[in-house]
Amino acid sequence: MSKQWKELTFTQLQPLHIGMGNYGVMSPTRLFITGYTMWGALTAGLGRLLDKTEEQLEIDPFTEISNFYPVIGDCAILFPYFKEGELYYGKYSEKQFRYEFTDTIMSTSILPENQSAKDQGLHEIEILLPASKKNSARLSWKGILKIEKEKQADDYLKEGMTIIVGGEAGYGFGMLKLQTSELVNNRPKWNLSNNGSGFDIDKNVPIVHFSEGFNVLKGIQSPWYEIQKDKDFKANLKMVWHPGSITAESVKNSVTLKKGLLSKS
Repeated sequence: MSKQWKELTFTQLQPLHIGMGNYGVMSPTRLFITGYTMWGALTAGLGRLLDKTEEQLEIDPFTEISNFYPVIGDCAILFPYFKEGELYYGKYSEKQFRYEFTDTIMSTSILPENQSAKDQGLHEIEILLPASKKNSARLSWKGILKIEKEKQADDYLKEGMTIIVGGEAGYGFGMLKLQTSELVNNRPKWNLSNNGSGFDIDKNVPIVHFSEGFNVLKGIQSPWYEIQKDKDFKANLKMVWHPGSITAESVKNSVTLKKGLLSKS
């Protein structure tokens, strides 16, 4: 069966925490959901549906997936880009978006042997709110997924299904509900070519994915972690370009997207 790119829209039902490392006692959140995180959430959900572990699944249907970016109400997707040395999401600077759509909660680390609070274990967790603190406009999340038709995975992606995304699920965080799943109708905004199923990366146009192997003109580097399925389950760490980076070259072939990372061969 042939594969096709679909654009998925998830409604945010609960606060989200998309981890990006700790800074002292503060655990900030990313302002978008990484493709790696969405891949893990969808794969886990499919495994529960089929009563199988990730290792028992015969297929890995969600590998070709993008990051998911915020949408406020019925407005356009807030894709990242760099402006005057600062990262923006649509019209929002990173600082402005955090001010309007994030909050913090206090958390205490627990000692597993007796379920008591750990000394000096108090820390703050930054969360993405389901709606704006200013005007109650709700957040949803859009991304793309290349999927094969008439397979179990396609049947799984039905409107109304829910998944748990990100960290701190024990606090009641992370639930998203699938609102729509439809063919991508504006391919260039995702760096997709209009003809075929590949990518067209144009110079001076922001790449909306993490990327590696490109001649980047403007952008910042970001650590990329991926768990390797060997006997030790080691985490592979490398530096890649953050979404919103701009290249000095146009690339129209030999580009693949895997778990949110766009790679040039």
